[in-house]
Amino acid sequence: MSAAATVLLVEDDPDLAEIVRLKAESFAIRVEVVSDGKAGLECALSQDFSLVILDINLPRLSGIDICRELRAKKAGLPILMLTSLSDESDVVLGLELGADDYVTKPFRPRELISRMRGLLDRNSRLRLSEVPSATEPEMRNRKGLHVDLLARSVFRDGECVDCTSLEWELLAVLAKTPNRVFTREELIDRLWGDVSGDSEPPLNRLVCRLRKKLECDPTNPRHIITVFGVGYRWGE
Repeated sequence: MSAAATVLLVEDDPDLAEIVRLKAESFAIRVEVVSDGKAGLECALSQDFSLVILDINLPRLSGIDICRELRAKKAGLPILMLTSLSDESDVVLGLELGADDYVTKPFRPRELISRMRGLLDRNSRLRLSEVPSATEPEMRNRKGLHVDLLARSVFRDGECVDCTSLEWELLAVLAKTPNRVFTREELIDRLWGDVSGDSEPPLNRLVCRLRKKLECDPTNPRHIITVFGVGYRWGE
């Protein structure tokens, strides 16, 4: 994780925000707190953050609306959502819009920090890998999908597919070694790091989201294949 990691927390509960800020600082993570949804979106768009944490229920603009705007304008920015147990439908919508992870209130500060560090570590790895090895092979799929690992791009039937950083990481992990089966635990560790807490990182949602972008028929996938009881593999 980068020593210069700066996190934007958009949360209107000042006591909770202060607890998170102090706990994060003990791990050398700087947290900037904004209590208003509209101001939070403006801050996220105008500054360079390593991670944005969004409460769902915010004054003036909801966390869902912020997530939608950020995905449209800053596709690679990691987003973690905070939600209450009664907001299950909002969690699903947030993940569909491209949120990378979520934590359910009430939560232990240690759990949130663990999830934050996992996303920050992954983002640091992605930045380091933006200049890939010249020997890294370009992957081509003859079923209408073209994945270029060197250029970090993917085309479906000649059309460029926009992927979030988390979606690209999952795609790259699978496509680099076709037909190798990755367990759920391997993928969670690669994408979210060593996470803790009651809620498991949303791997299933991430796979479904990526399938919708890559597959002609997401219900009958040809690229991201489920190995029941184990995990996933890249099919060719």
